[in-house]
Amino acid sequence: MYNDAPINERSEDKLHRMNFVDSLAKSIRNYSSNDCIVIGLMGKWGSGKSSIINLLESEIKEDICILRFNPWNYPSQNMLISSFFDELTILLDKLGIDEKVKIYLSKYKSKILDNLIDLGSTYVLLLKHYLVLLIIMNILL
Repeated sequence: MYNDAPINERSEDKLHRMNFVDSLAKSIRNYSSNDCIVIGLMGKWGSGKSSIINLLESEIKEDICILRFNPWNYPSQNMLISSFFDELTILLDKLGIDEKVKIYLSKYKSKILDNLIDLGSTYVLLLKHYLVLLIIMNILL
């Protein structure tokens, strides 16, 4: 019988994922652009995505501020968006970020929620003459 639970520690890595995790952690630490960075981790169910995320978080948590947010926990898009901004505000509060930033985030959250147009699985936000598409995929890999 095999244990299917994700691992959390380097010492638990029996499938040699740490080479990949170390390389990814180094890339994140060395990222110097002012542009945003997005990293996607794709794989079939049970392939080790959660283990890699856990190991990566343990490697970079001293250097990088991490907000762990699971979109599958929310039954509606409004709750998902609202909860994301609430969690982000809590994290910024813990970091001692200026109150003006938290007020701006609250206003931004309200604008998003007020301008959400349901088009099936695609949500269109119209903010300041920009068209932003949020693709909410309800597919489990």
